[in-house]
Amino acid sequence: MYEEYLGEGYHDKVRKMLTVDETLLPNSVIDADLNIDGMKQLLAPSMDKMTSLGKKIDTEEKFNQLANAGIYYLCGILCMAMKSRTSAPPFNVKKYQKNWDKKQKGYMAKGNKIMQGLMMK
Repeated sequence: MYEEYLGEGYHDKVRKMLTVDETLLPNSVIDADLNIDGMKQLLAPSMDKMTSLGKKIDTEEKFNQLANAGIYYLCGILCMAMKSRTSAPPFNVKKYQKNWDKKQKGYMAKGNKIMQGLMMK
């Protein structure tokens, strides 16, 4: 649904990063308006700052970095959903138990780092 912005196969990439399967994290959850809008809101301040500094996403490398930052932010947001989904049946089994708070913190930090790098270019 958002391949144009996040790249082809982004659903599988997100699931691989979160180490979950499609049963726990179907495409419809990844693409839910709340999750995608949250990702956009996290990207917006950096994009606004880049615009005000006259910076542009004008190369394929920069576009790919922006897409990667979006995926990291999306993974961070989805960690909250996974924490909730894995706290109740049928997903409250060892297979799905992860330190979602730690994962979320890492994904958000990585997204921030990528965006800071883009602002420096």
